[in-house]
Amino acid sequence: MVIKSKSILLLILALVLATQAQTPSGNVSQSSSVSEIPTVAFCDLLSKSAEYDARTIRTAALYHSGFEWSAFSDSACEDNKIWVEFDPSLETSNKSDILKKLQEAIYHYPIDIDEKTWAEWKWLDWQTELRVTGFFYKAKEAGYGHLNMYQYKIVITGVEEVGALKRVDLLAKDKANQ
Repeated sequence: MVIKSKSILLLILALVLATQAQTPSGNVSQSSSVSEIPTVAFCDLLSKSAEYDARTIRTAALYHSGFEWSAFSDSACEDNKIWVEFDPSLETSNKSDILKKLQEAIYHYPIDIDEKTWAEWKWLDWQTELRVTGFFYKAKEAGYGHLNMYQYKIVITGVEEVGALKRVDLLAKDKANQ
C-alpha cells in the first residue's frame, strides 16, 4: 500500500511539474519568451504587415484615445493608424506604477457634466507615447475598431513605457486649419 501511495504521489508531482513547464506563468519560459519578442519599428509593422500578422511584437508609437477611438500613429509613415485594444490580462501582468500611469493616460469621460462641456470634452484627443508588447493583426476582410476603419490592430499584452499625457482639442485644431 505504501508503494502504491508513493507511486500516485510521484505521478501527481510529475503532472504538476509538466503543467507548470507548459504554461506562461512559469518564470523560465516567461522571461525567455519576453526577451525573444522582436522589436519592430512602427512604420515597418505597416509596410511589412503580412510578415508580422498574428505574431507577438514590441513597438513604440504615439497612442491616441478619445470618444470613439483607440489607436497608434506615427506621422513618419503612410497609412499610419493601428487600432489598439488592451488585453484583460494587462491588469495583473504589468507593474502597478506603469499600469497606473497608463490608466491616467487613457481617455475617460467625466461624469455629471453639462451638455456644452461634454460637446467640447468628447473631441479631446488624449495622446501619449507608449512602448508595448502585443499581438499584431492585419485585417483579412472587414477592418478593426470604430466603423471598421482600421486595417491593422494590436492587442496589447504588456506596457513597458508610458510617456507624458497631452490632451489635444481637435475642434480648436480644425478651426485653426480653416
